[in-house]
Amino acid sequence: EMGICWQALTCISLVSYHPIIGVPPSPPTLRRQPADHHSQRKSTGNNNIISSSTTITMNSSNSNSHTAPSKEEENYITKLRNIGLHPKETPHHTTLPRASILIPIFARNNNIPYILLTQRPQTLSSHPGDVCFPGGRQDPMDNQNDITTALRETLEEVGIQPQHLTPLCRLATIESKNGLCVTPIVALVTPSRQAEPSHLTEISKKEVDAAFAVPLEYFLKEECDENYEVEWRGEKFIMRYYYFEEEEMYKRTFKIWGLTAHVAHQVATIGFGTDDEHRPFT
Repeated sequence: EMGICWQALTCISLVSYHPIIGVPPSPPTLRRQPADHHSQRKSTGNNNIISSSTTITMNSSNSNSHTAPSKEEENYITKLRNIGLHPKETPHHTTLPRASILIPIFARNNNIPYILLTQRPQTLSSHPGDVCFPGGRQDPMDNQNDITTALRETLEEVGIQPQHLTPLCRLATIESKNGLCVTPIVALVTPSRQAEPSHLTEISKKEVDAAFAVPLEYFLKEECDENYEVEWRGEKFIMRYYYFEEEEMYKRTFKIWGLTAHVAHQVATIGFGTDDEHRPFT
């Protein structure tokens, strides 16, 4: 959402906690918004969100037919789904205004998982040029549903229709520096071509200057390009910086840091790390 920069959000530390156990919400109905939705809010139709119980089959962007997922692929999807869609938030987050971000995962050659990232326009007065995930503040139309917020914002910013997104898991909420409770939602994109940057024809130019894909395992690098320890509300965490050289569409280096780097590292750790490494997120 315009005016919200996810790099301004702080990151939680990787520690165990007792989540608030809840029941995954039933699939809501989402109304499509035009690309310039900030100046025009009329609906253009209804799209039903795929249920979390939908059978998942990854589909490479270079193929028009569905292919059986590899064992490794099934493994990381299973690990992500095992995190669950139930709420995971500390008590003081429940009183904060809410926002959501969506981490879109899709497959490329040989079913290698990628995530879709965007860069904010340099013309924005707030945090120009920062790399982020699709996301924004919760609207009244979302009926207090964090998943609906994430799917709506993704549709509005990059044009991926909700029927192509299957929510896999909900990560722990994060309190922003400006007092927002932010919920990260991880979703699988099928067919994969729906998330290919070259396929995205309905990007909101007001909010997105570039959309690019990064291999999920890239964020498991033993040493990121820069990192240092910081403290927020009495907890310590690692601030990570990645400088990704995109060679497909833009031929330039993107700086991925802050919340975006932290969440991407979380998702990669859950999907490809050991059981001990991803246990704190459950």
